[in-house]
Amino acid sequence: MEKNTKKFQMIEFGDRINALCKDRGITIKQLERELGIANGYVRHVEVRGTTPSIERIDLFANYFGVSRDYIVGKEIQTTPAQASTGVLIPLVGRVAAGLPITAVENVIGQEEISKKLAATGEFFALRIKGDSMSPDIHDGDIVVVRQQEDAETGDVVIAIINGDDGVCKELKKTADAVMLISRNPAYPPIVFTHAEIDTTPVRIIGKVVELRRGF
Repeated sequence: MEKNTKKFQMIEFGDRINALCKDRGITIKQLERELGIANGYVRHVEVRGTTPSIERIDLFANYFGVSRDYIVGKEIQTTPAQASTGVLIPLVGRVAAGLPITAVENVIGQEEISKKLAATGEFFALRIKGDSMSPDIHDGDIVVVRQQEDAETGDVVIAIINGDDGVCKELKKTADAVMLISRNPAYPPIVFTHAEIDTTPVRIIGKVVELRRGF
């Protein structure tokens, strides 16, 4: 009986993950890729009735901003919004030099992040324009950005170059230069020597911590 109950709960787990993905506008495959877990993991849990680790459950819960009990089917909620205990952050259409990120004329909506994530810094969300980060980040997608002035190689950042609007790029640091790299091979890397960073100027304003698929 206990085994059957656990299997039922894991089917609930699959149903809820599917519903949360639908609400977010992403596929299960995209979710698994963004969280860095094996392709087909959610389906495996559903079919085998295996119980995910607490760490894995928390990974899903934190990503969607819902409770651990909701993820495993112990908490009854009709929609993710009702399960929300998150924090609202501004959604902006662009970031530009000389303007506050959350300038009133630039805010186009709000996004919600978990309280746990919100406690780690100041955040804003940005709607992506263009295909320079395709196929990973599409035109119309929304990225959640932690405001910070530096990042590490491999991080996806929002940077302002020479006073223009902010761009979303992958950061790479070398001994001689800093590179802003597009995932789309049609766009060449933007390379700056350490001296050019100040004279151009180039300024990192945040690190992308979450991707939300646009419609």
